[in-house]
Amino acid sequence: MAYAIALFDFEGEEENELGFTKGAKIIITQTYDDSDWTAGYLDGDPNKSQGLFPTNYVEFHNKEKIETNTEKNESKSPVQEEINNTQKKAKKENPKQTLSSEKSSSSLENKPLQSYEILDNFKWKTEKQPPSLEIVKVHEKGLISKTQHFEIKMDNSNVKTLTWEDILWLRSIYTKHYPNVCTSPLLDLKPTSRKHFSTILKCRKLTTQQFLYRITEHPLLSQTDVIPTLFNTSDKKSFKKAKKEIEKKSQIFWKTVHHNFPVPDTKLSQQIDLFRKNLIEHSKSINNIYHQHKFLSIDKYNELYKQLQSLSEIYNHWSAIPFDWRNEIPENCPQINEPLKKSLTAMSQVFKEISNSYLEHGKSEMDLLELFLLEYEQMYSCFKKPFNERDRSQLYYHEKEQQQLNFEKKTIVSEKDNEKIEKLRKNTTESKKRADTITYITLVESEYFRKTRIRDTKQKLGSYIDLQIDLFQDFVKKFTEVKNVISNIPIEFDNKIN
Repeated sequence: MAYAIALFDFEGEEENELGFTKGAKIIITQTYDDSDWTAGYLDGDPNKSQGLFPTNYVEFHNKEKIETNTEKNESKSPVQEEINNTQKKAKKENPKQTLSSEKSSSSLENKPLQSYEILDNFKWKTEKQPPSLEIVKVHEKGLISKTQHFEIKMDNSNVKTLTWEDILWLRSIYTKHYPNVCTSPLLDLKPTSRKHFSTILKCRKLTTQQFLYRITEHPLLSQTDVIPTLFNTSDKKSFKKAKKEIEKKSQIFWKTVHHNFPVPDTKLSQQIDLFRKNLIEHSKSINNIYHQHKFLSIDKYNELYKQLQSLSEIYNHWSAIPFDWRNEIPENCPQINEPLKKSLTAMSQVFKEISNSYLEHGKSEMDLLELFLLEYEQMYSCFKKPFNERDRSQLYYHEKEQQQLNFEKKTIVSEKDNEKIEKLRKNTTESKKRADTITYITLVESEYFRKTRIRDTKQKLGSYIDLQIDLFQDFVKKFTEVKNVISNIPIEFDNKIN
């Protein structure tokens, strides 16, 4: 008897589809030469309910015993007739689209494919009626190159080409996993411009959509079960639920990172696991200091520097690991040594209490969202993930908003601070570096964030979060530049700013 073992989970969304989980045994009843689908039923099903499933989702056994159904066969099953009718209809309506979809699928040979429909709850500025879109084929499992494109058919016979990130972003909005986030038409897009996919978002939860798009940029997150479920913090109950969801999804993500590493031996596997745990703890710890002290005194300044220095050691040790997880780790890849292991362990213990306190007494959705974004930012930096600054500015705010923010940032240094800065600038080059650093700390940690929090609206929240991430990265850079003189800074500003 011919049978197959499921390699991936498959949810049968249609009545004629057979759903199953990874590892399930499926009895094959029929295959079709002119289709990517196979018919069968689950082993042990007393009713032997037959259904269709993607051929590439399973591994066949005793394949020579499978009965093949071709166009020459006189009798056709109802399932096969439905497949043939659908394919013939598609070819008749748009033959070019069929050819393009075949080319797309040929580049993904032996990889599971599945078709998805996107709800037509959006508008195109150039169209009076919202077009109905259908993704031809989308790679649901595994990784896909960013250069891979998928074509979408509109009812005006035009073809819109989207990248994988675009499709993921659209799907994440309209899928059943985010019913509380998306209600009513949300998008206002221009099909001629790539950047408008991120800048012309119109939604009740603007920052939620920005967060979704940002997270889905990472290739590992092309797996839909890893994309975090967003939350609504209108009450305390949902706030606690959001914290648990963040922690759960974070664990799933890091397990995915660990799973995708080509681990050659147990020793390296243990090091990766240690690295994963400490990086999460470290990210939370630094963020706690970052948020709890609106102004950094000299002691806190040095304390933060020590933590950032440890973080930079982690980055240096792991910088040789390739970003493409499918490649083998090079033989000369640096290993985490014992002293660094001890320092990481000690660091985690010291700030564990602060981290727990921060999570238990979080006050807003903004704080949690920032914490989560920063955790991902650590992972990006660690594995040398490049980020296009131009795309980032398009993603979070319009040019006018950006110019306004830059103008405000330049004009918030008080005269008193300027006098102190000018005194330092007249000294040596070393003092000049210290003055620049102090200017940065004073500017960012006090007045700018204070003013930003005052005008904390949903329209500005995305820009605020993005700027914090930029500033955090600048911290690492500036502390590295002045690491030899940081402990001797002679001036301490007042904690209170008028």
